[in-house]
Amino acid sequence: MTVIIQQTAGDQSIFYGLAFRLRENGSNVFCYAFGINSTGQYQLLKYDPNASQRFSALWTSSQPLPVIKKGLDQSNTLQAIVEGSTFSFRINGQMVPVGGSSSDTSYTDKDNPYTGGQLALFVGAKNESYLVTSVQLALP
Repeated sequence: MTVIIQQTAGDQSIFYGLAFRLRENGSNVFCYAFGINSTGQYQLLKYDPNASQRFSALWTSSQPLPVIKKGLDQSNTLQAIVEGSTFSFRINGQMVPVGGSSSDTSYTDKDNPYTGGQLALFVGAKNESYLVTSVQLALP
């Protein structure tokens, strides 16, 4: 899934992006979420409403990524490549380092990975505004 998205208003430290392997069980929602914020940070989250912390960070960037266009009204292209329980990501066409290593560009969830599910966009808070200009889905 690929999306072109920009934050147009709100707190620039709030993450937004792509959700995948999303499934509902009653009022509970389970998913992974790959997001950026308008300060240049990025992260991969796992959402489990039954866990003590609903969102757990599988990894978070330690410093801003230069390829992310920072600030409000800046379009960024986000792509999630999902193959089983292994994920890789691109921001503005560049593969993203994951898991704290600049050479690793894929992440495998080995701790009760989610399977199946839907794709979605996510935003992290109320009172934020975003503009999405393109959404694409490609299946292998």
